[in-house]
Amino acid sequence: MSDGKSREATLRGLPSVDQLMRHPDIQGLRGGLSSEVLTRIIRDALAEVRSAVLAGAYRDIPAG
Repeated sequence: MSDGKSREATLRGLPSVDQLMRHPDIQGLRGGLSSEVLTRIIRDALAEVRSAVLAGAYRDIPAG
């Protein structure tokens, strides 16, 4: 598989913001942070991961 296709597959494997918002670990943070703040944090984190994947820093991020 070419690097481009591998990167695309890795990006497709990333969870959505909604999936992460429903994750039990994130649910545990909801008592201390508003939904808006958690959503912004998750969006920012996913944007950083996407940028790193596109730059070739990550490959085959495990699902889960």
